[in-house]
Amino acid sequence: MKSQSRKVALMALFSLVSTSYAQAQPIAAVVASFKLDVGPLTPIMISFRSRFSQSEVHSQAEVRTRGISSIFSEYNAVAQSLSLLDAQHINPSRFTLAQHKREKSVLEWSTDGALVMNRPAHKDAIVQAKVLNSNSPDTADPITAILRVATSLGSSPCSSTQRVFDGQDVVDLTFTDTNEGTLTGKSVYRGPVRQCEVRWHAVAGRAAERGDRDEIYGISFASLGTIVSGQQFWLPVSMTGSIKGLGFSAYATQIVINDQELVGKRP
Repeated sequence: MKSQSRKVALMALFSLVSTSYAQAQPIAAVVASFKLDVGPLTPIMISFRSRFSQSEVHSQAEVRTRGISSIFSEYNAVAQSLSLLDAQHINPSRFTLAQHKREKSVLEWSTDGALVMNRPAHKDAIVQAKVLNSNSPDTADPITAILRVATSLGSSPCSSTQRVFDGQDVVDLTFTDTNEGTLTGKSVYRGPVRQCEVRWHAVAGRAAERGDRDEIYGISFASLGTIVSGQQFWLPVSMTGSIKGLGFSAYATQIVINDQELVGKRP
């Protein structure tokens, strides 16, 4: 991918996964694994775990290269987030991103929405000012932004624009509903989905200064049920698009909810 923000956005989008398998109990914990295939290779593996309470969500996502692709371009990143949760809102509290075991970004939000970062997003003062000016009280870290989409009200999760900041880049992720459908293929989930389109747009930071073009991905969301705080959960089960002109597909390979493995379960 061209920038850290793309890697983090993809990692966040696939840091959660759902099935419409009926849950007797509210969702308190999710563990999942994913593959991202580019051509004949599986260059990227993504793993995720999240634990929900009535007021908080603790999440961790890891992305890493695998197999022969790691020989040419080894990459490993771990993102951790603490999000504050109530029946109406999910807000960021703390986000950390480490690459190759080295801390890259630490972001903290106060209760009034003020953002504090451990280091400037850019060494150039003008670019740094653009980053600060583009952040708003609604800006969230990548994982919290996707949690907001996942708990959208209504018949579709795809009706919002999320402003995202990962410590280096500010981007907009615009979600648009396209259709209902039935998912088949490599994902362990196969069944009814809401098909959506997400547009990645660089607002400020390194990607915007390079003039990176918008990218559009196709995402299929399925309804998982409800989390412990009561919100309905819409989560991505597959994603398609292109990376540097090469088509890719991402899909879930393992799902564990409340310590119960759902691999192979069908609605």
